[in-house]
Amino acid sequence: MAQVELKANVLGAFLDRPYFGVEYSFTEDLSLELGVGGIFGKTINGRPQSGTNLLLAGKYYFNTRWGIDRYVIGFYLRPQMLIIKNYEEDNFDNANRKSGLATGLIIGRKWAGERVSFEVNMGLGKLFGDKVYLYPNPTNIVIGDIDTDVIFNINVGYRFSEN
Repeated sequence: MAQVELKANVLGAFLDRPYFGVEYSFTEDLSLELGVGGIFGKTINGRPQSGTNLLLAGKYYFNTRWGIDRYVIGFYLRPQMLIIKNYEEDNFDNANRKSGLATGLIIGRKWAGERVSFEVNMGLGKLFGDKVYLYPNPTNIVIGDIDTDVIFNINVGYRFSEN
């Protein structure tokens, strides 16, 4: 039986990192998730930041021999872009734009009833082509290179069954 689930990251909503996704289950064990996330607020040093990312994840659900709910393992792709703006009193060169494509492994655990689900997952991957450029006028001058991607979601979902 195929199933569609709408989900949101409840922890991310409080930390200026909202995430909304749709997961389509082909079988009881295999699903595909498509989601969109954001980053808002300020950096650690107080600079305004805003960005978006997409998530495409293929997931495999399995039970343990103890029969406790479902665990998940899968792979993901996540294109992303983040803009960190400069302080008004700073010069222009302190603003930057980061963009790239991440791919990696996602693991987690899901508790689900007939309609409502609760999922905790995390992912670790590598960013490809992720470069930090001057903003708002990107140049070919790279001012940084970051190659690690981390995901942490606490999702609450609502399930729709298809017959």
